[in-house]
Formats: sequence, structure tokens, C-alpha cells
Amino acid sequence: MASRPVSSRLQQAPLTITTRWASREYATRQPTPAKYDQWSAEFQIESETTEILLALVLRDAQRSTFGKLHRGGASNACSASLAFMWHDWGSSDLIRLSLAQGAAVAQLDVEDRELGTDPRRFVELPLESSQAVTGSVLTLATIDRVNVCAEAVCIAKSDTVNTHGRWALKPDLREGIDDPYAFLSSGAVSG
Repeated sequence: MASRPVSSRLQQAPLTITTRWASREYATRQPTPAKYDQWSAEFQIESETTEILLALVLRDAQRSTFGKLHRGGASNACSASLAFMWHDWGSSDLIRLSLAQGAAVAQLDVEDRELGTDPRRFVELPLESSQAVTGSVLTLATIDRVNVCAEAVCIAKSDTVNTHGRWALKPDLREGIDDPYAFLSSGAVSG
């Protein structure tokens, strides 16, 4: 399922989601100069009616990491990207998956050289040109070959409170929200 509610108690404003692939050429240094592409899936999430906040989640079977911007980062349009970054292009198969919205970052490392070379063959983007609502978990990307899922939890700013510049769900909206989304109830910006 590409979109599912976090809680029926959260505001449900309409969203428009678009996705696209982007690449950037990088060059390695000595001893083996070479050029390669670093790929990323780019996501644009927009609401015409309300300011939104994203909480980014990157998880596999054993781990889950999250990142979210401060409350002042709320906007009617939010961008996020899932980058496939090499640890050492010339000598390692280790790829860092980095789901980011500005300074909000969730990261996991996986070993899969082919995924780093051209992830478009292995990554499903289930929300290409889609509609959803705030108060939902949006599945941005799934990568079955390494059992990874990239998600954005889209929350209306009006459903949050300010906790020292950070945000958390309002206390009366927190009931029933469990792992892996329990962090929405705290002001934590990463974990």
C-alpha cells in the first residue's frame, strides 16, 4: 500500500505527490581516476490547503532511522530525496541510502554494488504522480533486494505543538501511535 493513515484523529488535507529520478556525475581521485553517476529519487509533496511537516523514515528488517525538520520548516510544498551514495566507489560495495529533506536525514548502509550503479532497475516508486492526505505514512520507495522501505509521514502543522523549535504531535492526538512512528510524539529530530 502506497499510503496509509497514522491515526484517524489527524487532519486529512489533500496532497499531491510527484517523483522523478536525478543523477549527478562524480569523479574519483587517485590512484584510479574514474567518473560515475550518483543517483537519487526526488519527491515533491504539496498541499494547497495546509502547511505540512515531514518525518522521514528509512527502515529494513532490523533497523529503523528517522529525521525531521524543526517546526519552522513547515510549508505547503516539501521536497525530499533518496540518495544512493558510495562509501568508496573504487573498492567497496557499501552504499549509503540517505533519505533527506534539508538537514533532516535518515540513513542506512547496505552492501549492493548494482544498487549503487543504477538503482532505477531495483527501486519501486509507488507514489509517482499520486494523491494522498496528511496524517498518512507515504511509502516513497521500496527496495526488495535489500529489504528497505523509505517513508514520509506527512503531518499538518496544525496537528503539532512547538517543543523548543522542534515539533511533536499534540498530546490529545498521540494515543495509539506506536513503533516505528512513536517518535512523532516527541520533539526528537533524529534517531
